[in-house]
Amino acid sequence: MHGLVNCFTASPAAAILFFVIPRIRELLHAAPFQPFTIRTSDGREYVIPTADHAAVNPKRTRVIVFSDNDSQVEVAGLHVAAVLRNGKVER
Repeated sequence: MHGLVNCFTASPAAAILFFVIPRIRELLHAAPFQPFTIRTSDGREYVIPTADHAAVNPKRTRVIVFSDNDSQVEVAGLHVAAVLRNGKVER
């Protein structure tokens, strides 16, 4: 465990991929589903109203957000700055 902590201290990006992307997967598979928002490093926010509106790629490095107008946005995991539920940043 000590080595993991040192790894995350040296590389905050590793911590994001290790904790944030799996958390997004958990939220997408939660029953009952509760809407959440993904905030990116440039300040954009993507609302995920249902589990069908997002997916995590198999390597768990990207989140794909689908909108109702049939468009999609691919967000690199390194650019996920926060996950918000009920308007508050998850810790």
